[in-house]
Amino acid sequence: MANMVNILLATNVVTFICLLFLVLYYKIPLKLYLRINKFVMKYVREPKYCISNFLRIINHNGRLLDVGCGNNSPYNIKMSYPNIVYTGVDVGDYNQTAPNLADNYIVVKPEEFAEAIANLPEFYDTVISSHNLEHCNDREKTLDAMINKLKPGGYLYLSFPTEESINFPGPRKGCLNYYDDSSHNGTPPNYNKIISTLKVNKMRILFAKRSYKPFFAYLYGFFQEARSKKDQEVKIGTWAYWGFETIIWAKKECPIQLEGWGPPETTRGKEVNVQPNGRSALWIKVNNSCSFGQVYIEFGSVRVRSEAVVAPGLLTALIPSKVIDTPGKYIVSIVEKDTGRKTPVGIFAVHP
Repeated sequence: MANMVNILLATNVVTFICLLFLVLYYKIPLKLYLRINKFVMKYVREPKYCISNFLRIINHNGRLLDVGCGNNSPYNIKMSYPNIVYTGVDVGDYNQTAPNLADNYIVVKPEEFAEAIANLPEFYDTVISSHNLEHCNDREKTLDAMINKLKPGGYLYLSFPTEESINFPGPRKGCLNYYDDSSHNGTPPNYNKIISTLKVNKMRILFAKRSYKPFFAYLYGFFQEARSKKDQEVKIGTWAYWGFETIIWAKKECPIQLEGWGPPETTRGKEVNVQPNGRSALWIKVNNSCSFGQVYIEFGSVRVRSEAVVAPGLLTALIPSKVIDTPGKYIVSIVEKDTGRKTPVGIFAVHP
């Protein structure tokens, strides 16, 4: 019974009744239901392309710049990733109720915001801007400054209200219509213009959605909508139901120069560049290996099962036994996991 009470507190009444019907009618065991509910709620609260999932793919020992770092962002990020060197820039202390764990915390005047970012002495592995652009006096200069402060191979996260939000119902506490928040400047940021700016500055778009509506959060928002409208307040799932957020993930390109690789050949069944485990290994020297995140090495259509080891200036990977045992010429490629981009390396020959 206590479990059912907890579920009721975590969901709205309509959702609870629907789920209770499924449990009773289809005789779903309570334990199974609880597992399903936990799974669904995880994706309601943390959709695939939310900022918390973005932070999982970045360099957790690198430098991070948080542009508009209110709502306890320094505390939340440093508690999750203590080795990140965190710099936050904002125009005031906005909802900083938890201990401020930022390594560097900079507060400037709104009219000096873009300039302050541009003049930062460091470059960053990651730049995030979560619902900040819509508040900026000069969005173009702020975006340019963020891009310029990003290292080659670094990641950028942007979120802001969709342009369609000017037509959403309101007012609602928590902001659903763009004009519900009096601190928003002008009209919502222009999606096409921002995408164009990113591409011009050699930023590779990993994900972009003008109006993000993740499935589970959208469904939850659908059930919450009547309550949200009645209370005039944004609930969990409301933004997803309406598609309030524009979400963009991008990565800064940098030229990749191959400086050498090996071994280029072997004979059938003969291990080469043998490692302590008895397996053959390939090495690839590259300039700007920082441009790679998680990568695989492919020999023709044969992909190495484990990810390549990425070190400064060097990639290494095992050579599959299937390749060693099968004569032929194999095109060696570096394949980036997040985008599928392939960088050709050369031909590995297995002689009869």
